[in-house]
Amino acid sequence: MKVDPTRIRSARLAAGLSRDRLALRARTSARNIARWEDGNNAPRSEALAAIAEATGQDVAYFFSNGDESETDEEDADLDAALLVALKNWRVGHLNHEEAAA
Repeated sequence: MKVDPTRIRSARLAAGLSRDRLALRARTSARNIARWEDGNNAPRSEALAAIAEATGQDVAYFFSNGDESETDEEDADLDAALLVALKNWRVGHLNHEEAAA
């Protein structure tokens, strides 16, 4: 499965966020957001999890529903990896907030 770059932009706009604001919330740069939205690069799982949380979307939303046929085992592996990435991002985010306080 591939990340659909148009969905990153759609989610950002639906959440009422500028690229700068999404970058701040996802702890990345606006330049990375632009690259991901333009399809020049794809975000890593940790960044995608951060974007999902910042925009209020489920991580699965960002993947295309094209003709790719993944096996159930591959889907389960991807789901597990994304959950770990989201957990790690949240822990890092909370630690960052505690340090700032």
